[in-house]
Amino acid sequence: MHQQALTTRKLSWGEAGYSEAPGSPKKSGGFIKGPLPLPWLQTTMQLPGKTLHLALAIWYLAGLNRRTDNLMLSPKVVRSFGLSRDAQYDGLHRLEAQGLILVSRQPGQAPRVTLTRLEGPHD
Repeated sequence: MHQQALTTRKLSWGEAGYSEAPGSPKKSGGFIKGPLPLPWLQTTMQLPGKTLHLALAIWYLAGLNRRTDNLMLSPKVVRSFGLSRDAQYDGLHRLEAQGLILVSRQPGQAPRVTLTRLEGPHD
């Protein structure tokens, strides 16, 4: 019987999620940390355009930062979720109009987002 050598890999946390330690050629695709409130998510699914893409990008940032407030929506993260700048701003307005997020906007800076309505349905 052949024994395979067990290898261990050191993982580190970065902007793209978990990846192997620096110098390693492989990288993880990252993940979205839950739980995501189903009523919150279902509301975003009913909105037009790429609003759901933006919602998932915001939840990705929430997991990455381990908080749901004051999340900086960087252009790099927005692009990684397949969003243009216009789609980002349209989605922010839609999510804000539904009361799912609060947005802080400062000229020349990336928008900062706070997730709301996390405790359940408000209908």
